[in-house]
Amino acid sequence: MKKFTMTLVASVLMLSILPLSKAEAHEQFLDLNGHGAEKEVLYHYDKHIIGGYLDGTFKPNHPITRAKR
Repeated sequence: MKKFTMTLVASVLMLSILPLSKAEAHEQFLDLNGHGAEKEVLYHYDKHIIGGYLDGTFKPNHPITRAKR
């Protein structure tokens, strides 16, 4: 019984450290699904380097600017 309990505790701890932020990013940028730069955009979004538009899109094929909105 002790071995089972320790295995269960170890499993729960391992699952608790998995990142869940990717799912949030995928839900936010629905126009990014299947785009060639999807992986890179989501990586930089997770690092808070880039962001999207207020309507929840990323618009990957539009020109970019350094201006803040």
